[in-house]
Amino acid sequence: MKVIKIEEKNTVQIHEALREVNGSARSHTFRIFWQIEDLVEEAEKQLTDLGLPKKFWKGAKATFWSGEKMPNSYKWERKATVVEIERRSTGWFLNSVKADGIYHQPPKPSYLLTRQQDEEIVKRIRSQYMVAAQGLVWRWSGLVDEWVEVETGSPTVVVAGKVLSQEEVVA
Repeated sequence: MKVIKIEEKNTVQIHEALREVNGSARSHTFRIFWQIEDLVEEAEKQLTDLGLPKKFWKGAKATFWSGEKMPNSYKWERKATVVEIERRSTGWFLNSVKADGIYHQPPKPSYLLTRQQDEEIVKRIRSQYMVAAQGLVWRWSGLVDEWVEVETGSPTVVVAGKVLSQEEVVA
């Protein structure tokens, strides 16, 4: 399959790629352009929820399986569509469309990020918490003037150039 940019002017090409893979299967498959657009929105939401700024999205890939969860009593394999999308500098692209057999529930979407994207996410997440190491904790608050070393159980905080006691910090 040729890679297709996911945009309205390529609706026919995307429909043809989906139709070629799905054949006559209609239920539990991706069949329509707007379903692929919805996957783009879901991928963008996931990247945003991970705290990754849009400027770092290039190179991110996402794989989605079609179909809804079926009751456990459903014992037959059903045809599903698997699509892989990728964020490039000019937008989202449909990299591949394949058929797959699934039973009760399709797999959850999977995301493949670059090492740079992973490092950026980790950096942003780590800025939101503290790590205790050998009895010391580094603590930060928007109200505090500077990073200060805090001995466990005995907070030392500097506000407006003044070192506050534990009683002042609690108040």
